[in-house]
Amino acid sequence: MKIALMTWFHYINYGTALQVYASTKYLEEKGNEVYVVQYYPNPSPMYFSSKSSEYLYRAKRKLHKISTSKGILDETCSESFHNFISSSIRLTEKVQNESDFAALNSKFDCFICGSDQIWSPLNYDQPYFLDFVSDTDKMVAYAPSLGVSHIDRPGDDKKISELTNRFKYLSVREKTGAELIRKLNGREARVVLDPTLLLDKDDWNRLVPGEAEGRPYVLAYFLRENKKYWKAVSRSHMTPSEAQDILSDYSPDPGTTCVANNKLDPQFDLQIIVPAYNAEKFVAHCLESTLHQDTKYSYLITVVNDGSTDRTPEIIESYHVKFPDRIEVINQENKGFSGAKNAALRVLKGRYITFLDSDDVLGEGAVQTLLTEVYMTDADIVQGGWITNTEFRTLVQTGGVPSTIQKHHLAIPGGSYIKQKYLSIFSSQKDIGSRIHQFLSCCTELDTVQRSFQIWFMATD
Repeated sequence: MKIALMTWFHYINYGTALQVYASTKYLEEKGNEVYVVQYYPNPSPMYFSSKSSEYLYRAKRKLHKISTSKGILDETCSESFHNFISSSIRLTEKVQNESDFAALNSKFDCFICGSDQIWSPLNYDQPYFLDFVSDTDKMVAYAPSLGVSHIDRPGDDKKISELTNRFKYLSVREKTGAELIRKLNGREARVVLDPTLLLDKDDWNRLVPGEAEGRPYVLAYFLRENKKYWKAVSRSHMTPSEAQDILSDYSPDPGTTCVANNKLDPQFDLQIIVPAYNAEKFVAHCLESTLHQDTKYSYLITVVNDGSTDRTPEIIESYHVKFPDRIEVINQENKGFSGAKNAALRVLKGRYITFLDSDDVLGEGAVQTLLTEVYMTDADIVQGGWITNTEFRTLVQTGGVPSTIQKHHLAIPGGSYIKQKYLSIFSSQKDIGSRIHQFLSCCTELDTVQRSFQIWFMATD
């Protein structure tokens, strides 16, 4: 039998490519000669009147944009999709108008439409309902999707009712689609498998080049960023040795290492690490902000005097004497900003760790709000926002959650509360910060709080 398959094939999208491949291969294995109708629909105006429809509208527009914009797609990716389709399916001559569609009637014994969301009211296009086929005995609808549970645009319900009622052999991909057709015209559409599930494991394995991954893994493919989805799949089985390899690779100085063996001694909910060097004008204000946090949680302030030559050691020691249970002091020769952090990291005393520069302050409610968030969600990292001021406290900039955090390029920015275990083998190095996301990618959850809790001060001299 010679079959014409009416479905999407031209979008640069894995689902589209695999469904048309599966449909074609399954029918060919049954001894049929299969051609995909080479029809390129024009993007039509889309209608929406509800939030759910608006989301689908944006998804469809994004799909079209991705499939037609060379500026967005990697050329290699686009070429790979094109090569896969051209080598896997046969296309008819290009079909552009009514006469081209009409001519197909005499060339094929059967016409099948499906799957994918070719029947979506948000992208309504009559040829995908086989409106051009004159003999309805030749028409089969296999697993098309409407993609919605109701139709908003006036008149579309009547059109889709009439077009679907022409089919003697009627099926859809989802129960919602079958229920919608039943409401429209009383027809009972069968719910069937997506064509990708008609092929077995061996069929798909023949498409896999080379050897499969040697260790267990999860391949995650999402159409959009969704925190719940990423949380579900982001649990990693990274071993300590693998983490150490990553840290070693990113050490900027071949003579040093980013790998450490820090001791874990969790006595407090939070440890605030404050590196301080010649900060006599700021450090008191910094410590006052940490000491006056209204919170039910326990926390320790670890101040590292990194060889200061001004009054910084004297100021720090006065606070330590006054608050011996709240502040500990580490004195060392000057080792730089990273060296000061490492001195405090050698013994991790908080279940969560955060860093605060000695010329910055914590905003009110920082500890209470962020620790409540991490304990509610069991997040591995929680990140708040910040405010940047001049030395004289004139507001110059407000910052929210850093874009690097939103894009999962994790560094160790100020304001991050990091679960202790992820710093257990970490040694800070100059210029390592922007690359540490490779190591912290083993975290199972990142959470953000859309409030500013840390104030950065900029010197004016």
